[in-house]
Amino acid sequence: MLDKIIELWHSCYNELYNLLEGEEQGTSAWMNLWSPLKWYPIQCDYAYMLSPKLFKEFVLPYLIEQCERLDHPLYHLDGIGQIVHLDDLLKIENLRGIQWVPGEGKPDVGSEIWISMYKKIISEEKNVVLSGMPFEKVSSFLNNFSTKESKRILIQTWTSDYFKALELLNKV
Repeated sequence: MLDKIIELWHSCYNELYNLLEGEEQGTSAWMNLWSPLKWYPIQCDYAYMLSPKLFKEFVLPYLIEQCERLDHPLYHLDGIGQIVHLDDLLKIENLRGIQWVPGEGKPDVGSEIWISMYKKIISEEKNVVLSGMPFEKVSSFLNNFSTKESKRILIQTWTSDYFKALELLNKV
């Protein structure tokens, strides 16, 4: 059944992509990122409850296949229960990055407890997407990374103060 689902998903994705290709340049999805080519955030939230053995058997082959069919796939690593699968995810050749979501009640994406995980992802030449980082943490957070490392980090944050936003952009 998983084989049928992945075929149907990509058939629909490609049909929609072909319909829009002449009208728009690039693609986007629920993660509010844009790519000039085919991209989508792949995920398996159920993997939170799977052992590494079951993940390798039932999930990983389909993630690899999705990565082969997309130009810029990112994996939505949703919750601390999925950290046990990170090494397997980082071995996927065409996976471009990891979006980390700690989960309800856990320290936010800007917390120092996640720095070693981010550095591990970056060391495998993958990008890190951090959604919802508190605005006031961005500048000090980036001090934990070299200039080269920070080029692999995409931070999504917000402020209603235009001048504070400009100040942060100039700083980083």
